[in-house]
Amino acid sequence: MIEISHLRKSFGTTDVLSGLDLSINAGELVVLLGPNGSGKSTLFRCMMGLIDYDGQISIDGLSPLTHGKAVRKEIGFMPQQCGLHLDMTVDETLEFYALIRKQSSEHAFRLLEQVNLGSTRTMKVGELSGGMRQRLSYVVAAFARPKVLILDEPISNLDRESQSLILSHLLALHEEKITILLSTHLKHDMLDVADRSFVMSEGRLWDTVTADTYAMEGAMQS
Repeated sequence: MIEISHLRKSFGTTDVLSGLDLSINAGELVVLLGPNGSGKSTLFRCMMGLIDYDGQISIDGLSPLTHGKAVRKEIGFMPQQCGLHLDMTVDETLEFYALIRKQSSEHAFRLLEQVNLGSTRTMKVGELSGGMRQRLSYVVAAFARPKVLILDEPISNLDRESQSLILSHLLALHEEKITILLSTHLKHDMLDVADRSFVMSEGRLWDTVTADTYAMEGAMQS
């Protein structure tokens, strides 16, 4: 499903990705752990075809550089920073993305209720708290049940209850064999349910880790 080999990306003289290799099978749930600045967001932007890179990326047989629109059509993406229009209401936001995805907005509104945002439908995105915006961003990424779901720090600013809501929905998608790749800098229950977990540091992926070994990884200190 996802094949990444010898991936390199530099900004000026700074190497952000340093020959990264990663292979993810269809239906896997993979977690990348690493502090801010370890390259996780840059990796995801490369996978989305939003920035150029050296090396190879294949998502369902397509290259993000040469087939960017087709690749993005298959991916539900939740960036670390809210990319939603702050002057639109929650209703307008979900209707807009349902139109783009050519999906019924009812799926989006149903998920909105599941993450306890049903009472916000007439509010503007700019009026929501940071945690609410984060949950809304998750709804936008996940409601259409894309082939691939890429989530950049989806739980970092959420309270425990909200984290549990997101985790519950992700597990349901995992059971549907949707391929899920997410990043986090937090030791979290997600590690216990992931098919594989990796530590990302200095633009590279290191050995598979578990929730127990994560706390001992010196590379994870932020």
